[in-house]
Amino acid sequence: MNLFLTLAFLFCIGSVLGWGLEVIFRRFFSAHHWVNPGFLVGPYLPLYGSSLCVLYLLAMLEPLMPGDSPWLKKILLFAATASSTRCRSAAASAPWLPTRPSSRTPASSSITPC
Repeated sequence: MNLFLTLAFLFCIGSVLGWGLEVIFRRFFSAHHWVNPGFLVGPYLPLYGSSLCVLYLLAMLEPLMPGDSPWLKKILLFAATASSTRCRSAAASAPWLPTRPSSRTPASSSITPC
């Protein structure tokens, strides 16, 4: 129960702080006007909250990592964190989903429907 409450707290804090940072970034550096970057109604982005929870869970694995050297453990933890963050950002961008409807019409094909 304690782990669940910790993860819920981290999810809420990460979602709200991530939303705030992205709003500030878009206002002053990207779009130069106020933009709500989220797809939900409210000041939170679940991507940042879930990423913070994954990073917290990965950090809990440090005592279980092999090796006696603390530097080796830090490097392995960094590699695991970097790969999980890369996978989460790649899943968030979802390159296979269309960003807009295609205006191209298919060329005439020789395949006839059944």
